[in-house]
Amino acid sequence: MAAGSRLAVAARGGDGDEGSMTDRGGQTGVVRGGSVIVDDDRRIVSVSPGLARLLGHEPAEMVGHTTLEWVVGDPDAIVAEEEQPSTGPWAEVSRRRLQLQHRDGSMLWVRSTRARLGEGGGGVIIIDDISEQVEAEAVLASQAARTAFLSELSVALSEAGPDVRAVLDRLTRALGRFYDACSIARLVGGDGVYRVAASYGADAERTSRLVDRTGELTELVPWVNGVLRSGRALAGRVDDLVAGASEEVASLVADLGLSGALTLPLLGPDGPVGLVAVVRFGPGGAGDADRVVTDGEARCAFTYDDAHRAFTHDDAVFADQVARLASLALENARLVAALEARTEAAEEVTEELRRAVRLLGSSIAQRRALVRRLARAQEDERSRIAVEIHDDSIQVLTGVGLKLQLLRRLVSGAAATDILDDLEQTVASATDRLRHVLFDLRPPALELKGLALSVEELADRLLAPSGCQVSVRSMLGRPPSSLQAAVVYRIAKEALTNVARHAQAVRVDVVFEDRSGGLLLRVSDDGVGFDPAVTGDDRRFGLPLMREQAELAEGWLTLSSQPGRGTTLEAWVPGGDSEGGGDSEGVGTHEGASGQVGGRSSGSSAD
Repeated sequence: MAAGSRLAVAARGGDGDEGSMTDRGGQTGVVRGGSVIVDDDRRIVSVSPGLARLLGHEPAEMVGHTTLEWVVGDPDAIVAEEEQPSTGPWAEVSRRRLQLQHRDGSMLWVRSTRARLGEGGGGVIIIDDISEQVEAEAVLASQAARTAFLSELSVALSEAGPDVRAVLDRLTRALGRFYDACSIARLVGGDGVYRVAASYGADAERTSRLVDRTGELTELVPWVNGVLRSGRALAGRVDDLVAGASEEVASLVADLGLSGALTLPLLGPDGPVGLVAVVRFGPGGAGDADRVVTDGEARCAFTYDDAHRAFTHDDAVFADQVARLASLALENARLVAALEARTEAAEEVTEELRRAVRLLGSSIAQRRALVRRLARAQEDERSRIAVEIHDDSIQVLTGVGLKLQLLRRLVSGAAATDILDDLEQTVASATDRLRHVLFDLRPPALELKGLALSVEELADRLLAPSGCQVSVRSMLGRPPSSLQAAVVYRIAKEALTNVARHAQAVRVDVVFEDRSGGLLLRVSDDGVGFDPAVTGDDRRFGLPLMREQAELAEGWLTLSSQPGRGTTLEAWVPGGDSEGGGDSEGVGTHEGASGQVGGRSSGSSAD
C-alpha cells in the first residue's frame, strides 16, 4: 500500500494493529505499530489502540501529550529517510527512523511515516515497530566489523616481522581501540613469571595504574589461571568473574574501577607463552560515551551490558579467533627471530636456516607427506615381514616336518611314534598360524581381486556361519591406490569381526564410495548396538586401532550406535594416485550370505 493511501486509512480511523503489510521493498510480513492524529502543536488528538499497546499505555493516557515525549534523543537531529512531494490533501509526507521509549523504560526502534496537513504541524503519523530489523542490521554490522578487524589485524601482525614486542604493541593497540578499552599483553619469562610486554589505553592514568598492579591481579584473581589452564578466552563482568574470591581481590578490583574483563591466552607449541587482558573501567573510565545504533548503522562492533560494560560470550568466542591469530604471529615471530639469530651467528648454516623458513611456510604439506610416508612404510614393513615369514619361517617349519617324517622311518616303538605325532602336529599347527599371520599382513586377495571382492569374501567367511545377510556395494569411480585399499581393508576387517562377535545382526551393509577426493567406507548393521559413551567399550571393540589406522593415513573414523538400534561406522581415507591392484569393476553391487564393503562400520565394535 502506498504511503498516501495508508495515511488516508489512518485518518479515517484505522487501528494500525498487527497485520500483514508490504513495505517499499516489496517484502511482506507481520508489522506491529499503529497511528496517531496530531494537531498543529503536535499534541495527540487520537491514537490507535495498537500503538498505545506498543508503548505500554492506554489510548486515553496519550491524548493531549506531544509525540516528542516518547522520542529518545533530539528529534530535530534525526534525518528523514525519505521526503515526498505533496499528494492530494497532504502538504508533505516524510519517513524517519527513530527510538521511542516504552512505559517500562525500555527502548524500541520504529519507522515513523508522517503526513502533514497544510502549513501547520498537524497531520497523521503511522508508526511501525522495526526493532528486530534494526537488531539484525546491528548484528550484521558487528559481524562485518569483526571480520574486517581480523583481516586488518592479520596484515598488521604480519608487517611487524620477527619483533615480538612489535607484534604485541600492534595487538594491544588494535584490541584496545576495537573494544574501546584498556589492553595489556604479558609474556612468561624463563622464571615462569608473567611480565607486561605491551599495553594500550585511551585513559593513560588508569592504564598506568592497571599496568603497575597487573602482577598482583594475576596472583589474586582466579579466572586468569583458568584461562591459562584451558587455553580458551574468558569474558564477563568482573563482579561475576571474581565471585566468591577473597576480600583482597574485591578491594583490588574496586580500587582499580574494573567493570568488564576479557582475557585471552597466547599459546605456543608447548603451552601458554603469555596472555592479553582487555579491561573496561566503570563510570569515569576510558570510553564512557554511550555507543548506540543510529540511522540503522551499528556504531559499535561488539555487544556488552551497558549497565556494567561487561564482555559477553560472543566476545569470548571472537577472542579465541584473535588469540589463535596472535599466537600464530608470535610463534612465527619467534621462529623467524631465532632463524635470523642463527644466521648471524654462524654463516655456515645460512642455507639450512633459509630451508627452515621455506619449510615453515609449507609445514602442512610436509606433514601430509610425512603421514603418507609413515603409512606407506607401515604397509611396506608388513609386506617385508610377510615375505620373511613365507620365505624363512614357513620354509624352516616345512623342513622340520620333512625331517620328522624321515626320522619316523628311522625309529620304532610306540613311545617314539607318539612323540613324533605330537611334534608333527605342533609343527603343522605353527605353520597354519604363520600362514594366518601372513594373510593378515598381506591379504593376497587385494592384489588379485580388488578391494570390494576381497571384503565380500572376508564378510562371507566371517558372517556366513551365523546366517547374517551381507550386501557389499562399490560405487568407486576409479580403483583405489594400494595404500588406500590396504588401510580400508584392515578397517573393514576389524569392523566385520566386531559384527560377527558382538552385533547379533540379521543384515549388514558395506558401501564404498568416492567422497571429497578420498575413499569412504560405511559398515552398517541392524544388530543389538551399544552405548559408545560407556567407558571401556571403545577399547573392548578395537575402535582405537581402527581410528589409528585411519588417522595414520590422514583420514578419519566415526561411529554411531544406540542399544537396540544397530551400529554404523564410517571411515574416510584421502585419495592418491592409483597404483593398481584396486577394484576394477567400478560401480557395482555384491550380495551374499555375508558382507557389504564400504565407509561406515557397524557399531557393535569388535575386539
